[in-house]
Amino acid sequence: MRAAILALDDLSPRDIDRWRDLVADADEPNLFFEPEYVLPAARWIGGRQLALLVVRVDDDWSACLPVHRPRTWHRVPFASVASWHHRYCFLGTPLVRAEARESAIATMARELMHQSGAAFAGLDAFAGDGPIWDALQNAVEDEGAEQVRVTEHERAVLRRRARMDDYVKLKAKSRRELERKRRRLEDELGAVLQTVDCAEDGKAVEEFLALEVSGWKGHEGTAVASLQRDAAFFRTVCRSFGELGRLHLLSLQANGQRVAMACNVRAGDGVFCVKIAFDERWYRSSPGAQLVLDHVPWFHQEAGAAWMDSCVEPGNELVNRLWPDRRRIVSLALPARSASGRLARSAIASAVRFRQGRGSPPSERRPAGA
Repeated sequence: MRAAILALDDLSPRDIDRWRDLVADADEPNLFFEPEYVLPAARWIGGRQLALLVVRVDDDWSACLPVHRPRTWHRVPFASVASWHHRYCFLGTPLVRAEARESAIATMARELMHQSGAAFAGLDAFAGDGPIWDALQNAVEDEGAEQVRVTEHERAVLRRRARMDDYVKLKAKSRRELERKRRRLEDELGAVLQTVDCAEDGKAVEEFLALEVSGWKGHEGTAVASLQRDAAFFRTVCRSFGELGRLHLLSLQANGQRVAMACNVRAGDGVFCVKIAFDERWYRSSPGAQLVLDHVPWFHQEAGAAWMDSCVEPGNELVNRLWPDRRRIVSLALPARSASGRLARSAIASAVRFRQGRGSPPSERRPAGA
């Protein structure tokens, strides 16, 4: 088993086929590290020295991780190699074949910690539970290396239950308030609200972009359509996963009026909620919350998935209140076993203590589904 770093620009069609084969056999699905997501992001969003760390046996890929050489990582001014975590990437767990998990992760960790000119390796938004996380912990321990956890939080998810009633446990007052707002919205729209999957509607992607940019994200310049290249990336991703039959564009609507939309994508036995937008003209009736809640029956009855990841950032109280389950998300550094690695470890640990002392949140990004 050996590791190699391949520049994204140099990947051959056969390499991309091997990448897709790995996706199909991945132990833990990660939409954000699939070629249909990474390659459009590289084209439209870009990054510094973008590459793919590949672990392989002969001609088969056992694991892969998109990486780059950031100028700084979490404001730490040391040279590093890091998993590529752009603004539309919400999970950083590498793609790994289950049958090669321990050896592939050990090989990947060694390669990361021995990169020429890098004082440490940074891993962003790693799923801090499950077999790949356990394999990483074993690899670090076996290598006699250290790790510094930079951020850590729990994120709302849905996991399949036997009955619909077993998901959301809202207090009676909160449930009545949401029901009251829904009835008011239905009265204003003149019809019963329905949540429908409009992924096959050719206009739905553009309507999603227009809906999001019309609200606070548009005013702050953080909507996808605020930048032409981001909009091009989003269109490309939606088109690719739509052609694969994995795109779900949920629309909360009545009388032909869309009041909230969500972009969801299937990956393995799960679903990722990539983006949510709502029409702020109806904000008094909480259309975003209504759609988040409507995801529960959609997930249980129609999605056919074992789990669904909200992809929201820390501090999104709405989704955390409406979705009952959690997954742990960790960003960590693996210092090199060198003088520069020891200095980097000290600097990162001091920065973590300083931020914790100030009570600052573990992420500066706005919630994805707000």
